[in-house]
Amino acid sequence: MPKRFLNVEYDTISTEIDVTDFEDPSDVQDAIKAEYGPAMADIDAPQLQLYTDSNKDQLINTWALLDSLPQEYFTQDGSCVVIDISSPTRKPSKSAIFDAGSTSLSTANHQDFSPKRQRTEPNVLTTQFKSFANAQLVDECIQSTDHVLFPYTQDKIQKLYVRECYHDVFGLLLDQIDCGMESFAISGTSGIGKSLFFVYILHRLIDDFTTKTLSLKPNRIVYQVGSSYKCFDLQHKIVTELGLEVANIVWKQDTLYIVDGHTTPRSSSCIVLFMSSPQSEGYKEFVKQKMARQWYFPVWTLDELQACRRHCYPDVPIETINERYRMYGGVARSVFDIVSNPMEKALADVDAVKGVRNIGFTIKISANTHTLLHTIVSDDGQYKFLHVDIASRYVGEQLWQRHSAQMITNLQQMFDGIPTEISRHLFEIYGHVIFCTGGQTLKCRCLEDGKATKITLDALNGQRITFGINTIPTAAALDGNYYEPTDDDNFPAIDSLSRQGMFQFTAVAEHPIREVDILTKLCNLYDEPKLYFVVPPHQFKGFKKQSFKPIDGTEQDITPDNFESNLAVIIGENTNLAHQQFQTIPDDPILISSKTRTHIVTTNQMRSISITIIMDECIKVCRQLLNILAVLLKTSGIIQCTTYTTHETHKLQITAQLYVQTLLQIYVVVYSKPGKMLYFVMAALFRDIIQGLLQWVTGFDIQ
Repeated sequence: MPKRFLNVEYDTISTEIDVTDFEDPSDVQDAIKAEYGPAMADIDAPQLQLYTDSNKDQLINTWALLDSLPQEYFTQDGSCVVIDISSPTRKPSKSAIFDAGSTSLSTANHQDFSPKRQRTEPNVLTTQFKSFANAQLVDECIQSTDHVLFPYTQDKIQKLYVRECYHDVFGLLLDQIDCGMESFAISGTSGIGKSLFFVYILHRLIDDFTTKTLSLKPNRIVYQVGSSYKCFDLQHKIVTELGLEVANIVWKQDTLYIVDGHTTPRSSSCIVLFMSSPQSEGYKEFVKQKMARQWYFPVWTLDELQACRRHCYPDVPIETINERYRMYGGVARSVFDIVSNPMEKALADVDAVKGVRNIGFTIKISANTHTLLHTIVSDDGQYKFLHVDIASRYVGEQLWQRHSAQMITNLQQMFDGIPTEISRHLFEIYGHVIFCTGGQTLKCRCLEDGKATKITLDALNGQRITFGINTIPTAAALDGNYYEPTDDDNFPAIDSLSRQGMFQFTAVAEHPIREVDILTKLCNLYDEPKLYFVVPPHQFKGFKKQSFKPIDGTEQDITPDNFESNLAVIIGENTNLAHQQFQTIPDDPILISSKTRTHIVTTNQMRSISITIIMDECIKVCRQLLNILAVLLKTSGIIQCTTYTTHETHKLQITAQLYVQTLLQIYVVVYSKPGKMLYFVMAALFRDIIQGLLQWVTGFDIQ
């Protein structure tokens, strides 16, 4: 990820802050304090208030994502974030629904959905800490008994909804401490409440302090956020601000050291818990060097969000919760912060869309990409990382509608490796987009006898109607409609159905047919029931007949009556994959004539390919096709790509140049230096690549 700097100004002094790894505006506070040094010696990082220079009432601290700032704040000599040391009672922006003076949302606020990380003096924290000792767990929530705020430095809360994962991971933590482990790490999707786990731990340890029944028996907790260290004395219920003495305290065996954020922990000899984003360099280094036991908090379920709303946010309409969950998935911060809309910015960010293909957590991805992707966690009670998936079906559909060409590139790159859940999910969503509209002609092959045919999808209205096990549509209702099962019901046998048959989207070679009983009911809708396996181009040729298996995995010989041998349909090779880029193409266009001239030239320094295509359509269509080809060529390893069109002849020319040194890295095993044989091999290879790209985009055979 390239370096990114934020322009800031304090007391007429302007500077740039490196915010490359930062997501939350609060992370900037520590970097600002370190940059200004002596000028802020008497100021704690959480005390810094950040405002936009255009609106001094717009408090940036309350924003969910740093990327919510306009680009001009990250541009050299651009706008500056203004730093103030205002009183904590200063009225926040009207855009923040979590007003410190309200009694509805802010007093129930939890899960750092709209953090107000203002300075809280140690004596105030001590008062809150003493009161917190009487907090009770009632109706799934830790609640203050006297309406005093919790001793939490990052937000103002009086009630905390306790997620099941809090109970479970705390239990796992105790088990590992029993086994002698001392280094632990917790991560997960941003905005799901990792930081608030500190409040839960504090509650459990205070509750157990006198009885000492837990394997974790500290006398104090050192809680670090950025460069701020707070010491919570569990015996005397006192909170103190630590300075240099923190170096000695974290070496005491009776200390629990909790680090929240991106800052690297201090050297210590006590039990350490690091809670952070998995992309944090400090976090990754800690896990690696300390061989820390690692857990991941899952995203929220809809049931959790609704329960939290009921207990903590009763003024938020349940319809709003359901709708924002449909868009954002299980990220509580985004669901409950109903004013902000980071999704729109993420979907409009081309770099974020490109980042969707970077599915490994070893790769840095932008904060906007985090809005589009979620960490999926095991449901076996061990809270292990499984994979990354798109945030919601809504996100997947919007990605295909807004960025179809880029998503094709993403999917192709994903398919080049081992199939993943996200690639399978994106392919299924793409399939629904194609099939619910119809009108495409696809290759089809019978998996019984191998006979190849074609199927033209019925032209439909683009609408998708959901159904469940108890609401299977009638045969008459299938006419002109496209149905898919609801998320609430599990249909292992199919992904959708229409008048033409039942469809199962899959990106892998084996996809056994399950739930034969349900499939039999669906077959009763047809005189000649057919099940189509819809696969990407690279799976079509080798895809074989699938077996019938029940859920337990044993083979089953039962085949529904009148069931025709399952078929395979190829999606992609015959479809115009970039169809949505051509908004102005007239009906039935002839995009490319049968005459295409290809000329390949070789030199000692580079190979260049020049292709001239005679276009039979308007110049606008030429340019649209040109732009798509340019993107595809650049993503295929070509370092330079220039294009132009001429009005006189409607010719389109693409010139692609590739350095010989780059290409020889692939073929050096066979040929040690450029030569005549290498020239012919490269010429044939380049020709096939260009022809394949043209055919892929246009759907036409290029000779």
